[in-house]
Amino acid sequence: MRTFLFILFTGLLLFLAGCGSVSSNMQPTPTPTPMPSPSPVPSPSPTPATPDAFLASWLNNIGRDPGPLGTITVDTAANNGAGSTQVNGLPGGGNSNFVLQFCPYPQNFSNCVNITAFTTNSSNTANLNFTFPMKGTFSGAFQIIDTTGFADQLSGTGTTGLNFKSALLPAATITGGIGQTTGNSPGFGSVMVTNSTAHIMLNGALPNHTFNTAMCFVATQQPCTTLANVTTNAQGNASADVGSVPLAVGTIFRVSDASGVQFVTAFRVQ
Repeated sequence: MRTFLFILFTGLLLFLAGCGSVSSNMQPTPTPTPMPSPSPVPSPSPTPATPDAFLASWLNNIGRDPGPLGTITVDTAANNGAGSTQVNGLPGGGNSNFVLQFCPYPQNFSNCVNITAFTTNSSNTANLNFTFPMKGTFSGAFQIIDTTGFADQLSGTGTTGLNFKSALLPAATITGGIGQTTGNSPGFGSVMVTNSTAHIMLNGALPNHTFNTAMCFVATQQPCTTLANVTTNAQGNASADVGSVPLAVGTIFRVSDASGVQFVTAFRVQ
């Protein structure tokens, strides 16, 4: 009997020891690590289309008081080619027919494009809205021709108040080209002529860089008028008066460096 109890007790101890051994070897199931939520990718901010806001003064061509005799504007609210003009002093004494044209720089008033025909009122003035008939980026001047094709008035710089304003756009982007070597500076700018003082602004152009500026003409036989240099800061920005400019027809402004023409006054139609 003692032997039986001894064997039974020994077997019970071995059983308990085995259970403990199994329990000591079991590892708890690890808690799964949650996957991190991906950071949301911000949507790019849309770049607003800044209106190029071209403005120029109307001047008589030859043989009469030069003016200015009104203004012409394009892209004042959006770069959609919408324009308007207020003009007076045209020949004919009123109720006369004319055509508004655009002439590209620097093509000597050839390859001009008809924009719209109009008739002056009995007071020999005209106020009209128009839409530029092509899409692209355009540098040049406007003119008004009569029924014989003679250019009676041309756009240009005036003498009082804000008389010329335009965006400065990369010369390499001009539709049809400008027939000159162009550079590859980033950025854009603007020109304003107030009274006779020309002011140039550049934004995001080549940093710490000096550019030459000039007033040039659609008429190729007229040499450019050299204006002051402008130098950008570390961000490629500049703002400076560049000199006095005369009353002149068919004017555009040009910003250049050793690489070629970088920017010209222009407007976009998108």
